[in-house]
Amino acid sequence: MLKGLFNFGGPGWFADVFNVEIVLDKLREIDDPGDPFVLPWNSWTGKCCLFLVNEVISGKIIVNSPPHRSVWHGGITVRVEEYLMGPETYGATESCALEILVLEPGYIKGETVVPFSLDLAQLEGAVWNEWYSGKLLSLRHLLIVTIERPWYTFDVSRQIVLGLQKVEPAPSTSQGETTEGVPSHVLNVLDCGGQCSFAYHIDSYNLGGDITGEIQLANLSVPVISLRILLIKVEFADGDVYESVLLEHTVVHNPNPAPLPPPEAEIKEEAGEELNEDLDQEQMMDYTNDPSVVKTSEEGVPIVGPIKENTDLSVKLQLCKVPKMTPSFISMAQVVPESEEDLCAVRYFVRLLVLTSEKLSWNTNEIFIHRSLSDIKFELDV
Repeated sequence: MLKGLFNFGGPGWFADVFNVEIVLDKLREIDDPGDPFVLPWNSWTGKCCLFLVNEVISGKIIVNSPPHRSVWHGGITVRVEEYLMGPETYGATESCALEILVLEPGYIKGETVVPFSLDLAQLEGAVWNEWYSGKLLSLRHLLIVTIERPWYTFDVSRQIVLGLQKVEPAPSTSQGETTEGVPSHVLNVLDCGGQCSFAYHIDSYNLGGDITGEIQLANLSVPVISLRILLIKVEFADGDVYESVLLEHTVVHNPNPAPLPPPEAEIKEEAGEELNEDLDQEQMMDYTNDPSVVKTSEEGVPIVGPIKENTDLSVKLQLCKVPKMTPSFISMAQVVPESEEDLCAVRYFVRLLVLTSEKLSWNTNEIFIHRSLSDIKFELDV
């Protein structure tokens, strides 16, 4: 009865005074499974609508008032928000937003259809990031329609979860810095009892690209039993770091692989507890039974260790075989972080593992991942 008399509406009273539906002109939906980083949580439907960061999002808002009643509103806005969110300790921070007014204040009676067109390229003073959902942190986007209501009640709001993609192809030259005369696309392992160098020509790649190069072994004082390359993703979130191995590529196979570590060792490692000093490093870097790690090897006849002579080996890592890979985020924030403790980023690395008869040696280089036009997940209108 009170609702009928006074048209109270919005969360905290009885119900929204308006029924609101958002209809997009371009509905490019993909699965967005179980993401805990969407705010507010009730806007998540298991789907995500994809757009480019410079596209125009257009559609219509269908608003219905209660039967036979005319309801005042203070204007209708369409807003796209980007926010950076991590675990509870970090909270959520709005990175940037773009808002337009699509209907001036007035009364709505019955059904009203409001068209809208929001050009993402009109964002000023900031740059849209690509969406990302990870273990430590996330970059998410929402399209929010808000109908302003008087001060004594609540605004009526509806949200759609968006996923923005940024087309920014890999450059033709390396992005990293030369260190002590060594280019950023050359990876040397210095303590393997000889010379081991992996040269892969460039350090920047598109998502569907291939990392190709050559491994040179020379002046070996001890035999090389196996050679593997790991593709690693690292998340940085306000001082915390989460490292995950995405791909293990075998170049030289170990003829007698070490036994896998006992389950309690894996549990201790995940918990950050101290491991038994007698536990072999090779055991702890064996991903044979880890289903989350993609395993590949060089095509053709497998090369089996040990290798004792000078050898040149071709290498080809296919990034397209790694599911859910994203572009690199050097920094997710709109402002430059003051220190590494403030860094929120997602970065990728290649690690060369060299197992000799004496020990396991390795070295790591950063690579930079980009999205080309052919890497977008939907058809563009021509």
